[in-house]
Amino acid sequence: MNFQIKLVLFFIFSTSLVLLVASGNPLLAAWLTGSDQVTIPSLVESLIRSPGNFFGWQLSRASFLFPDAFVYLVFRFISGNRFFALIFSALPTLLIWQFLIYRQLTRNVSDVFLRIIWTLAIGLIGPWTVATLFPQLMDVVFKYQFTFANHFTIYVYAVLFAYLSAEHLFRPQQNGWIVSFGYAFLFLCAMSNRLIWMFYFAPLVVSTLAINIIAKKSFQDWKQSTRFLSVNFIVLYLALRFEEFQYRQNEMPYSFTVDKIISRLKMFIDFLYRQFSDPAIFCFFLFCLISLLLTVVWICKNTKPFQKKYLFLLCLVVGVFINIAAAIFAWEGDGSARYLMALFFTPILFLANLVPADLWKKGSAKYITYFIGVIALGILGFQTNKVFATGTVFLKPQRGMIEALSTCIYEQGLRRGLANYWFARSLQYMSLEKIWVSHLKPDLVRDQNLFFYWGNDLFSFQQLNDEGQAFDFVIADQLDPHILENSFGSPERKIQCEGRQIWIYPPPNRIFKGLIGPSTEIFERELRVKKKTFIPACIFKTSIETSANCELNLAFDNEDQGHQILYDFSMEFDPGVYLVEIKIQTTDVSILNSLKLQFRAEQSITVEEIPTGETSQNSYKIKIETSLRLGLTLWGRKSSTIIEGIQLKRIPQK
Repeated sequence: MNFQIKLVLFFIFSTSLVLLVASGNPLLAAWLTGSDQVTIPSLVESLIRSPGNFFGWQLSRASFLFPDAFVYLVFRFISGNRFFALIFSALPTLLIWQFLIYRQLTRNVSDVFLRIIWTLAIGLIGPWTVATLFPQLMDVVFKYQFTFANHFTIYVYAVLFAYLSAEHLFRPQQNGWIVSFGYAFLFLCAMSNRLIWMFYFAPLVVSTLAINIIAKKSFQDWKQSTRFLSVNFIVLYLALRFEEFQYRQNEMPYSFTVDKIISRLKMFIDFLYRQFSDPAIFCFFLFCLISLLLTVVWICKNTKPFQKKYLFLLCLVVGVFINIAAAIFAWEGDGSARYLMALFFTPILFLANLVPADLWKKGSAKYITYFIGVIALGILGFQTNKVFATGTVFLKPQRGMIEALSTCIYEQGLRRGLANYWFARSLQYMSLEKIWVSHLKPDLVRDQNLFFYWGNDLFSFQQLNDEGQAFDFVIADQLDPHILENSFGSPERKIQCEGRQIWIYPPPNRIFKGLIGPSTEIFERELRVKKKTFIPACIFKTSIETSANCELNLAFDNEDQGHQILYDFSMEFDPGVYLVEIKIQTTDVSILNSLKLQFRAEQSITVEEIPTGETSQNSYKIKIETSLRLGLTLWGRKSSTIIEGIQLKRIPQK
């Protein structure tokens, strides 16, 4: 086994050990198992069960599909354990991060052993130790480094692309297959997170132009740089356009008026003011700024002939300033600190360059590095022993809490419910889908449009899930009880499970009816994706009481008594031909002749009524290109009738 393979295996082992220890940190474990962080794992688990569900998911503007979802899938397949995959999916990103630090040491440090110690201490164990000693730093900064599916991942890959770009500009005669693979990788990353523009492309453009101007590059150099940047832009632009094929969060809500920019700048300054009141955070920010300034000074004083490392470092420095400016434009509060990855982590890359070469030659830096390495390994050993001794490793406290709660709910005969956003996804994922939970809006302040399907499968809000289960409970913690009662009515009973209040709601359709309300989005999406959908009768606008099975029970007392069952029910249709069937059960077949379905559209439509004898239900064939309103009226003849709902199917056209 050659040295390079041994070195890679060593870094894999040491990084895995740190991640295993990190899983025992209460603050990091709580973040790792929160609803935000388990969105991508939940997506993958959903696709493992049913790949077609992908088109029902609502993903954020940063979808994290690649590499995060892909890496999770690989680790899930290898281990067969979702919690193993949840913890170790950060491994590839951390390995690349350490590779970048290791490569920065090659300028001054010839001793490989010193490079290894420096890389582990500064790039991995040091940050972990600082974050462990100062939890406030873990909360604001370092929780991103030791978890995946956040902006630290795209930052690391952006730095990798910048490094490879600096290499490529000086060695344009690369293997075509390698270059093609690199652009394909860039495309996938850009498709999954737009921040690649801020972390990689914008700094690369500014740095390349600055270098070409300052160094008075030749026409051939300008031509080469322009060609390289143009190809990068085309790849990134195509990735941006490809987002239209994914279902994503709505477009950027940010408006760049002067007032908005000033408002966000004030929020950013207020954030810094409050953070600087904490000594640990103040020292960390001071370290970042000093490292940045020293790097700028080092670049300005570098009068040697231009080298590739110069472009890479300049790209990193420019990237920090662009990151700060862009983050201010998008600042929404304390949670926006997740956009400051370049400010937080680029200074760690600077450290290797800021240690003068003569210090390594004199041995001063060597002995300091040895000392740092011994301290770092000692702290890692202590932390490893601690998490195993206390039983906090491998997310055991969180798993135990969820297991106790899900068991309590399960023993009550409950299977599917609703909860606050910040807990629902975590409960379903951590309980291994023993309990199915969909989330309501995190800011539940009004009694309509309660369902909040960001980071969730829209189809999970259907009347019945894939297991045929209906909604039967709500976890009322952190939800407004008045809004819950206005929407779903009073629960049949309330119970306590592991300190959480559970509201039980049989019959099951009460929750579904109150949850969906006037919204048709679920049915529109299902019709668009699965080419068919069923609209249950219990959500129709009617004064008639629905049954536990979400049906309308009609009893006619008088001859030719009429009921208006459905009105002003509007849906958006893609252009095409559809089959509309009214699902009905009746003791009098002749009543079918009195069932009238009115179609009202924004534009003219073609309606063809299909004779009842050809189908078991009243059916219509319609051709439509716009939104459609439906109205349903039934005239009875002294018989009982059950309306189940309306089935819509798209008819393939030859």
